[in-house]
Amino acid sequence: MEREQDILKELKKLNSPLAVFPRTMPYIVPDAYFDNLPTLVARYVLADTPLTKDMPLAVPDGYFDALPQQLLQAVKNDEAPAKEESKNRSVWLNARWAAAAMLIIFIGLGSYRILTPETLTIQQQLEEIPEAAILAYVQDNIDEFDTEYIVNNLDNANTIQTQAENLNDETIEYYLENSGWQ
Repeated sequence: MEREQDILKELKKLNSPLAVFPRTMPYIVPDAYFDNLPTLVARYVLADTPLTKDMPLAVPDGYFDALPQQLLQAVKNDEAPAKEESKNRSVWLNARWAAAAMLIIFIGLGSYRILTPETLTIQQQLEEIPEAAILAYVQDNIDEFDTEYIVNNLDNANTIQTQAENLNDETIEYYLENSGWQ
């Protein structure tokens, strides 16, 4: 009994449909069936119906000799309309599949366009930010270290600008030709 409960618990744990079925035999033999079986068999054997060796169904004479010709004739008669019908059916089937594929593509492209936002360049994104917001951010987030860093970089920018003024036209042309800029 305990083993049966263990098996039932395991079946429930596995979510098996067998866990809900009863463990009893679904088929029942009537009481004293095997005791009365010989008398039931004897009743049918001793019945008035005579048993013969004749076959109840018969095959007509020459049936198997004429069968191949009949099959070939039936195939030839049905072959021509079947090809035309199958061609028409395949054309319409292909057209339906093509229409379904196009519909899916259009729906996909349309939903992609709707759901995908337009991407702006960095320049466009920066242009959309109001100048007052940028100034407020700088005032709120700048401290002394940042100020020193900005001042030092401003001095470097002046140095770079003065160095750029010292370049002559030949040096600039040489640089552009060798760097791929034309």
